[in-house]
Amino acid sequence: MRNLAKVIKEMLVHIPEDDYLHEELKNHLTSVEFSSPETMSFRWELVLESLYERFGNNKPESNTWMEKVLKIWNPRYEEDSTTSESTDSQEETSTT
Repeated sequence: MRNLAKVIKEMLVHIPEDDYLHEELKNHLTSVEFSSPETMSFRWELVLESLYERFGNNKPESNTWMEKVLKIWNPRYEEDSTTSESTDSQEETSTT
């Protein structure tokens, strides 16, 4: 299992300090550092909620800090987005 504190620290490097997500993740990092192992799954969910609030279902433009953050959060990000694009194009082809 990945270390949530390390993941948050990696993401913070790329997020502009004036973006509210930066402060939110810093708060999550503090909570993670003082959390028991039993509550880690809950902490992962809280970070995921923060990312979802910031990004929603919007795919960020390539080579932006947002894309870098999503790649850190989900190392399979490019693979997953490529799969969903090919699935979308297959659906369009099958409906025509």
